[in-house]
Amino acid sequence: MRRGVVRPSVRVRGGGLAVALALGCAVPAAAQPVQGDVRGVGFTGRGMTRFVVREGAWTPVLLELTVPGDQHFEGQAQIEGRDLDDDRAVFVRRPLTLTAGAGLQRIWCYAQTTGAGFGAGRMRVEIVSADGAQVASLKVPAFELVSSDTKVIVDLSSPFLPAVAALDTGSETYTSLPWGSHRFYRSVCVASLRPRDLPDVWFGLEGAETIVWDDPDPAELSDNQLEALVAWVRRGGRLVLGLGPAAARLRGTPIEDLLPFEPGGRLVELERLPRLFATYAISKAARFGSPVVAYVGGLVPEATVIFEDRAPGAGVFPLLAMRMAGSGRVIASAVRLRDLTSVGHRWELLTLLFDLNRTPDGLLKNEAQAMAMRLGRVADLYAAAVEPIEFRATASVQMLAAFSFVLVYVAVATFASWAYLRRRRQTQLAWVVFAGIAVAGSVVSLGAVRLARGMRESVHTMSFVDLEAGRHAARARVLIGLRSPSRRRVRLALGDGPACYVRPLSRGRQPSGAYATPARYHVLAMQGRVDDALVRATLKQFEGFWQGRLEGTIDARIRIDRSSGRVLPDSWVRNNLPVPLRGGVLLYVDPRVRALGDVPARVAGLDHAWQPKVWGQKTVPAAFNVLAVELPALGPGQMVSDFASELYDGFEQALQRWNQRGGTADDQPMLPTLWSQQTQRWVPAVGDVLRLPVGGLNRADAAALLASTRGLYLHTSGRRDFSQVGLPVTTVGLPAVDVTHWLSRDTAVLLVYSDAPLPVAVEVDGRPVEPSAGRALYRVRVPVEYGTGTRGRP
Repeated sequence: MRRGVVRPSVRVRGGGLAVALALGCAVPAAAQPVQGDVRGVGFTGRGMTRFVVREGAWTPVLLELTVPGDQHFEGQAQIEGRDLDDDRAVFVRRPLTLTAGAGLQRIWCYAQTTGAGFGAGRMRVEIVSADGAQVASLKVPAFELVSSDTKVIVDLSSPFLPAVAALDTGSETYTSLPWGSHRFYRSVCVASLRPRDLPDVWFGLEGAETIVWDDPDPAELSDNQLEALVAWVRRGGRLVLGLGPAAARLRGTPIEDLLPFEPGGRLVELERLPRLFATYAISKAARFGSPVVAYVGGLVPEATVIFEDRAPGAGVFPLLAMRMAGSGRVIASAVRLRDLTSVGHRWELLTLLFDLNRTPDGLLKNEAQAMAMRLGRVADLYAAAVEPIEFRATASVQMLAAFSFVLVYVAVATFASWAYLRRRRQTQLAWVVFAGIAVAGSVVSLGAVRLARGMRESVHTMSFVDLEAGRHAARARVLIGLRSPSRRRVRLALGDGPACYVRPLSRGRQPSGAYATPARYHVLAMQGRVDDALVRATLKQFEGFWQGRLEGTIDARIRIDRSSGRVLPDSWVRNNLPVPLRGGVLLYVDPRVRALGDVPARVAGLDHAWQPKVWGQKTVPAAFNVLAVELPALGPGQMVSDFASELYDGFEQALQRWNQRGGTADDQPMLPTLWSQQTQRWVPAVGDVLRLPVGGLNRADAAALLASTRGLYLHTSGRRDFSQVGLPVTTVGLPAVDVTHWLSRDTAVLLVYSDAPLPVAVEVDGRPVEPSAGRALYRVRVPVEYGTGTRGRP
């Protein structure tokens, strides 16, 4: 891209004071010229353009700027776009300080790529001085938008990994699935980034679902970049590392605190990985071309072994291991990933690392025709999830009140007034009385409008809250609806930036209403707030990220019978939050499914049933191997134990009846699974065109549950041959909130929903405003124990 200088110019039409003033105003901007260009936007892609950008997420825009001469530059960089109301949202990097004569200086700006204002060839970065003069306008290079339904993997390795690049499903799939030919549940976009180009704040990586870094060298990153990478993991990112000799380079760095391996291990040279080759290599006689280096050591207590192998002289050692960190996760390989994949291997090896699941062949066979007949109908999770922040209940009450007022007004102004005047034989005053009633009605209606709007602003929220059992620390994605009784400009925040942020609400699939005169406001990503947002005595919507401490906790003890897959009677859940929980579901890996002779370490790629002779299926949905137990409502301070006994009693009775009548595999009673919850309860609740609750499940709750388990959702119908096409879902417009990567041999997930909003205040003009209504889904990570059925109390 061409580098240049842009200075304010004046077109002289004649002499006079106006020209002199214009020239005088141009002097400060001309005195501080800024040169440079945009070096990157989003991540480096593999499609039609050089760059790819995740739609709706924060997008890093990398600038290289310089100031010639001897005057330093103070100002800001800004990028303008449109929000879902068609207002102009200006994303500002402030302060922007450039040192004169220091050469090229690298600056990251952050914009949210959503709405009509963002598109290839239309996005520009404006450099503005402290006195408001524009000193440079830099064109952002063309990029491709990637749908939020597509999985984005970013490779930081040098050189990039061919085996990872091969997972890319093609740029034509980045915005929609190719019905009838997609390998995985979701399209996959594999992008890349040089480590030195990594953003300097964590939310700059929001567009990446997984980052892979083989043979990592932290010396390639600045302190800010290292902190950003670690913070991104703790807020939900998934990091895959290939160690080998690089393990020594990670000692004493923030990344070391995320590793599943204990420090102090040793390096061992290997010619073979016998167990891995026997399981995943195309040829069981495979050998490395030359010896490779493995990091052999123990695991930290909270780590999970994914795959073990054997080394001469070292015995059995963990080859692949996982460790949870906040809402995210790190998977580390004891050898470099390049070495791990250098020998021909089956694709299942990569599912252990990248949460991929293969689409059953039977579904693909029927899919193309079925989707054509459905004319693209999908369950829109965004439309359902934003309902709690749209003030629909309030609007319905106000509509009913307005309709009632109109009926009363018509009755009084016509029938009642006429009857009254006839009785008094004063019908000649009809027009006078009618005018008086009209004036009184106008006054009453204006007062009613003011009363309905309220005297102060009102906030509704929909929150996805992540926490660990028994801990107060939490992280939340929050959708925000703000309504003001008057036309005003406001400043919003959820906490101190950049740990927390607020930004415009992303657009969904359906077009939104637009105002004829769009307003202009500022989004300060680094400060974590929105300034000067115009609320026109109506609804304005935002989204944000919050982290902090909750007033209470959700405690649990979950024990599973390894042979039957049942929750044992001495398991319990306690609500120590100050808000009631209306119910939920417990999810855990079915221990009856065997992977290498043990409970599977992970769900990803787990596509065989625990009873293959009965089912006779080559491939089952991964969600079929996750068992689900529903939980009852829990008030503050309440506890429930032995909560699965009624479910299992009913299951035993159904199984006995099935045996007595000689039933078939198609109608054999089964324990409830995540697959059955998704296909038979949650999707119907969201996709019902009448928007009626299904089985008492709220539509917004169902959407939140589906979005939280998106990684394991396959659009099959409720039939057990898994080949009939069900209703696809879309998360377009929603932030990434999937937590299925938590599920493992050692970890279960509680998804419990509440009719009360997250008890976290939204700062409006620096003043905390507690949400008056809303909903929250609490996603709780719970350790799993295995036992044999003893009873106990917490």
